[in-house]
Amino acid sequence: MVQNVSSINISTYTSSGSTFLLIRSYQEARNVFAIVLTINLLVIVSGIIVNAAICYVMVRGKRYKRNNSNFFITHLSVVELVYRLLVFPLIIYFAVPATEIQSFQCKVITFFSKTFTSAIFVSLVAIAADRYQNIVRPLKTLKAERKPVLLVLVVWSYAAIVSGPSVFSVDSISVLEIPEAQGLEECEDCADKKLCDIPQNSLGQSSTSFFVLVAFAIPLAIIFALYTKVALLLHHRGNSGMMHKLAARSKSKAVRMLVITVFGYVLSLGPAAVLAMLRSFGTLNNSSFDVMLLVNWTVDLAINTSSLANPLIYAYYNGDFRKEIVRFFRRRSDRRVGPSMVSFITSSTTKSLTEQQQQHFY
Repeated sequence: MVQNVSSINISTYTSSGSTFLLIRSYQEARNVFAIVLTINLLVIVSGIIVNAAICYVMVRGKRYKRNNSNFFITHLSVVELVYRLLVFPLIIYFAVPATEIQSFQCKVITFFSKTFTSAIFVSLVAIAADRYQNIVRPLKTLKAERKPVLLVLVVWSYAAIVSGPSVFSVDSISVLEIPEAQGLEECEDCADKKLCDIPQNSLGQSSTSFFVLVAFAIPLAIIFALYTKVALLLHHRGNSGMMHKLAARSKSKAVRMLVITVFGYVLSLGPAAVLAMLRSFGTLNNSSFDVMLLVNWTVDLAINTSSLANPLIYAYYNGDFRKEIVRFFRRRSDRRVGPSMVSFITSSTTKSLTEQQQQHFY
């Protein structure tokens, strides 16, 4: 089953559950791999474009200064851009070309990837907390002094601390030592090729479990609790007459959009963390190579789609965002088109009734 394995660069990065180039037979897998690679590159490029569009719309009208939610929405897009344009190429440079990736390089790769993933979910917590304060205690929110820079420092400090155990546990090991390499003993050059992996021992198991708990489970529990309270409050105020029903419906729509955004990130970034934890416990050791290759490619694709979750959901739920992007491209060909006022994350059908509320909402 092993054909021409020596011609393959098997050096890769698997500590997040991803496998880029672990292919047994180049002749059998090259076409499939080319298709998968093309799809991933298209998704990455699309993510860069749409996140750049989010940043443009937010920065152009200084909408990121309106409230902490807008600030962190912009922050999410900036994080995706930095990761795709700077960190992701660094990971590829360290992981793919080298045949003997060093332990230090593995730790650098793990630190950046884990920290960026953690920062995304902590930012989602910050957005949920701001929405909760804005709706439950609107007067207090207006009087409170905004400190977005301080919040960003807290987010990244937490993300860096959460990534610590994974950085300590990851190591550079021989390709033949990973469970997915069963049957590669006949490969003469594989012993000299190394990759990054978290070992299947108590250290590896505790680090992956810790990351899933504090980077995913706890933030998601907080987000779920906050948005549940907001939804119940809006429903009560709308039915009791304390708030105009159209205004309550507009804010409910924005909250619903944010909830879907959270699920989008969970579906794109969650599988990699869960897969890494399962691998550390040896749950998938008996899985066939073909199954593991398919699972890893699927996880890679899911990770890359995280760049699309945030902007595409905005575009679907916010007609004003779509109009602003159309105006941008029209302005490229016709400079006479003047600037327009866009109220973010609002329902255009209720804009005239809730204009002042929306200026404070998004």
